Amino acid sequence: MIGPDPSVMDLRRLSRDGMRSYLRYWLEAFRLPVIPPAEILGRMRAAGEEQTAFRHLAAGRGVNFALPHMGNWEHAGAWIVLRARKGHDSGGAAAPRIAI
Repeated sequence: MIGPDPSVMDLRRLSRDGMRSYLRYWLEAFRLPVIPPAEILGRMRAAGEEQTAFRHLAAGRGVNFALPHMGNWEHAGAWIVLRARKGHDSGGAAAPRIAI
């Protein structure tokens, strides 16, 4: 938030901070294929509500995850896929198909 009469320095700082955040987002999105799964899993925290969705997946039912556009939602999607597959003991059956 910036007031009605920002200084040139305030605008520059705000622009620089915004661009840095945007570029970090894209850097992380492009690096996602080479980030080790353990690192993806380790960066995310959940409150436990996702367990219901994972139980539905394990039972063969479809699940839709609504990811708000805040933070790195590609990273969140990768975390969901890894978490869902981590607990899946296929016993020879195919792993659950998950599309992001």
